[in-house]
Amino acid sequence: MLKTEDRLSKATLYNCLVVKCLVVVGSIVFCSVSHRVEAQSVNQQQSSVAATLADEQAKATSPEVPKPEEQQEVWLNATQLKERVTKAFAPPKEAKSLHPSNRVWINREEQIVIVDGVIAQREAQLEMFACPSGTKEHESIISVFSKSQLVHAALLAIGAKPGSPAAFEPFRPASGTTVRVYVLWLDAKGEKQGTIAQKWVRKTGTKDCLKWDWVFAGSKEYVDEITKERQYMADSGELICVANFGTSTMDLVVKSEQANASLVFDAFTERIPRRNTPVRLVLSLSDEPPFGAEADHEKETPSFLKADVPKDILKWLEPMPIDNSTR
Repeated sequence: MLKTEDRLSKATLYNCLVVKCLVVVGSIVFCSVSHRVEAQSVNQQQSSVAATLADEQAKATSPEVPKPEEQQEVWLNATQLKERVTKAFAPPKEAKSLHPSNRVWINREEQIVIVDGVIAQREAQLEMFACPSGTKEHESIISVFSKSQLVHAALLAIGAKPGSPAAFEPFRPASGTTVRVYVLWLDAKGEKQGTIAQKWVRKTGTKDCLKWDWVFAGSKEYVDEITKERQYMADSGELICVANFGTSTMDLVVKSEQANASLVFDAFTERIPRRNTPVRLVLSLSDEPPFGAEADHEKETPSFLKADVPKDILKWLEPMPIDNSTR
């Protein structure tokens, strides 16, 4: 027979073995349950992600939510932009076209030049207000579908007299006939809108819009040494400038700078329609001396900034008629 101490020792050992077995079994059960919980959690997350993606896809195709390409400005090349303008604006009926492929017209009686283009920049430091398409759109508010030399010829045809571009060391401001620049466009409802161009330009770091006049400086020509052809220098971009260039077709009558560190004007963003919007520029000759040419102009505000766009300017914006035959 076993002694009492031996029986107790075996009982204790047996109990220890039972406890260890229970611990091992419990660990296995716990791991199994944990894996199931984790699997359920992953499945729930995957279902949630799938549901979110499905919801986003449904929103993207829903007629009530704008598609991404409608929310953002898509990139268009020069041909596509010109087609957009052609579809938006009809040629002005009372004006004469100067070129079969450039969108530029004149009316001698009213001394008007009309040039079509698009919004190129609305958040940028500026060297130009307007440039020819394919030149300096990165620093211009408007890109027009006409060469600078053709605008020069148009201004001559309506009676403008070229002066000279700005000179430096010592500085001499640009001179020539005063030219008022108006911008016309159609809003989202198809209604005519217009502004004088100075209201789209502001002094950098302020809410003060540009108030100086542009004059017909006339740019310059040079003879290419290789081709022996005469080149109009402003065709490289300097059509309507806000920074002084010695090659400007039109320039301000105040001192500005063309070095990047010294630019003093930028786009008045909140006043400008979205990029790629078709616009029509109307260049109107003025008999007034250019505002900004006199020292006391610094403290004054020109009357053209206070006035509405004249009706005889707005009339030059003619929407392209809707063709109902294709509906």
